[in-house]
Amino acid sequence: MRYLFGFLCVCALGAVPLVGCFDVLEGLESPCEGVDCDDHNVCTRDWCTWGLGVTCHHAPVDDGRDCNLDGTTGTCLDGLCGAEHLCDGVLCDDDNLCTDDECGWDGRCVFAPAVSCSDGNPCTEDECDPADGTCYYVDKPNGTYCSWWFTSGTCEDGQCRTE
Repeated sequence: MRYLFGFLCVCALGAVPLVGCFDVLEGLESPCEGVDCDDHNVCTRDWCTWGLGVTCHHAPVDDGRDCNLDGTTGTCLDGLCGAEHLCDGVLCDDDNLCTDDECGWDGRCVFAPAVSCSDGNPCTEDECDPADGTCYYVDKPNGTYCSWWFTSGTCEDGQCRTE
């Protein structure tokens, strides 16, 4: 439901400029009336916004919701329906975007690395942030042994210095 309040539109999420306001309940006065934003995916929530035209949006629903994929019962995960995420009826999800979550051949959850963060530098710890799947690198302490191009040395400020 939209409410005009001066030049702002007050929505369920707060006051936003009129151009970005959308109908929480697409009623008869909806600018999106007649536009089909349904992507026919039960694992997404569909809505539209109106600005310089109508824009459809699709956001993942809560993980773990039951869905059907080509006649096979599955579970929603990151906006997709997949039976491969179920192991003995349990959703395989470690909430780590650095891993692929799958059901192994033995019926147990397998969390295989999905992101390679190696920078080839022996003086950094190569890490993946499980919250967003991005890589980051932390310098090893100065004096840590390292080998680089068939020579050995110690780490100094994130670089391997030969002896």
